[in-house]
Amino acid sequence: MTIRSELLLCFAPHSRSLRRDSKRSNLRKSNSTESDMKSRYNVEEVIEWGKSFNSLLASKDGRELFRIFLKKEFSQENILFYEACEELDLLVDEQEIFEKTRLIYEDYVSTLADREVSLDSVIRDEIQVRMINPSKDMFKSAREHIYNLMMRDSYPRFKNSEIYRKTLDDCRQYIER
Repeated sequence: MTIRSELLLCFAPHSRSLRRDSKRSNLRKSNSTESDMKSRYNVEEVIEWGKSFNSLLASKDGRELFRIFLKKEFSQENILFYEACEELDLLVDEQEIFEKTRLIYEDYVSTLADREVSLDSVIRDEIQVRMINPSKDMFKSAREHIYNLMMRDSYPRFKNSEIYRKTLDDCRQYIER
């Protein structure tokens, strides 16, 4: 799958229906929604994604583009963990908090996790001890660690990636029309 078709599937207004259509119909619909996809972006916002990691994460479309990039880099678990921690912050019910902390631990922190994030042993041990009495802030150190890892490691590569440059170029070309 090309970057263009991947972007169309993610950002086109009818992306869910595109996935269900036949290949031939899919191509027709992709071509008809290409300008919709490009016009969806504000070029200043896309430029800002390249200047500020916080701006990238604050934008729904920016975050989705970053997620696609991380998936290609085989490090999508970082953004998924970060987002799971954000979801945990929004919870109020103690049972939901308990369940969400368990899921985050099993999915991202446990050494047996399929999508294990890269944490040092001190942070991992701290979380393991806190699993006895879980709370919303128990992943704070891990979340900060993963945020810094993405900002220092993944984000510079994202800014130089084909997927970001292509999105920026497409945006600029749309404005020039």
